[in-house]
Amino acid sequence: MQLRQFEMRDDSKAVWLTDPELTQLIDRVDKDIQRFALGLMGRSGLRVGEVIQVRADDLVETEAGKMCRIWQGKGDKYRETPVTEETYWLGKAKSRGEQSIIPHTRRSLQRWVEDAAGEMFLEKEDIGWTYVSAHDLRRSWATMLIQAEVEPLLVMTFGGWSSYETFRDHYMSVHDPGFQLQERRKVPWL
Repeated sequence: MQLRQFEMRDDSKAVWLTDPELTQLIDRVDKDIQRFALGLMGRSGLRVGEVIQVRADDLVETEAGKMCRIWQGKGDKYRETPVTEETYWLGKAKSRGEQSIIPHTRRSLQRWVEDAAGEMFLEKEDIGWTYVSAHDLRRSWATMLIQAEVEPLLVMTFGGWSSYETFRDHYMSVHDPGFQLQERRKVPWL
């Protein structure tokens, strides 16, 4: 887990979870609807407001694999982003016809993340978990894709970013702890 101080906000921090940490967080929730929501945020990069709009018909199989269609993303932009097998099938199983799969408020989803992170804090005793927010799942997702060497412009397309500068500054400037350790080993006195 990596933390960075937000400019102009002393009370919170931006958090980047590793893949195992994200998996542990998702595994903390015990209801399928919560796994589906956290999966969309942490494994597909959806914003909270986008998650609560997803319908079963938005989960589709394409030539590029299983995708989620986001009809009204930030700025009312349409995009498609990959979904995991688990997220896809959880969504299909929870289908509510023409309605959103998740009949909850944004605040409910944010609370699910905060509650799961709170449990992780109690288990791991790592204060970083107290800073984890729903948006950190999206941030972690994008960074993990970059670290897996997915083309940055494709990650931007999946996530709905239009500003390369913003994307670069907030998602491409964080390095995997394993990579950092490998680089540190190059310096004998570290």
